[in-house]
Amino acid sequence: MRKSIFGFSQERAIELGLDAKDLLILRYIQDFVESGKMIEREIDGKIYYWIKSQIVLDKLPILKIGGSIVLRRRLKNLVELNILEYKLIKNGGTYCYYRMGDEFYNLLYKKVANLKETKGTTDKYIGVASKVRPKDNYI
Repeated sequence: MRKSIFGFSQERAIELGLDAKDLLILRYIQDFVESGKMIEREIDGKIYYWIKSQIVLDKLPILKIGGSIVLRRRLKNLVELNILEYKLIKNGGTYCYYRMGDEFYNLLYKKVANLKETKGTTDKYIGVASKVRPKDNYI
C-alpha cells in the first residue's frame, strides 16, 4: 500500500473514512493557505481562512462532485472529524471560515527516515550495500 496520498497518510485517511476527493480538497486548502493569498480573519484568537465553495469547485473540476452543496457536505464531514474547524460569519453577507483542526496534523504523512549519523554525514540507506560500484568505470 502506498504510504502517502497528496501528502497525507493513506492509512490514517482510511481509518477516518476519507477518500481521494477529501484528500484533494485538503491539499488544495493547505496549498492555498501556504501561498499567503487566502483571505484570513482572526476569530476568537485564532486565524481562520475564507473558503468560497464555488472557487474550490472552479479550481478543482476533476472533483466532479456535483456542486456547492456536495462540497459543503464534505467540508462538514471534515469538521466533524476535527480535521478542519469552522466558523460561519454573517456580516454584510455569509462567509464560511475554516482552519486546520488537530486531526489535520495527525493526517499529514510523516516520513520516518531511517537515518544514521556517521562522522557528520547522514547515511539514508542503512542496510543497502553502498560500496557496490558499477563494473565498468566509464558508466
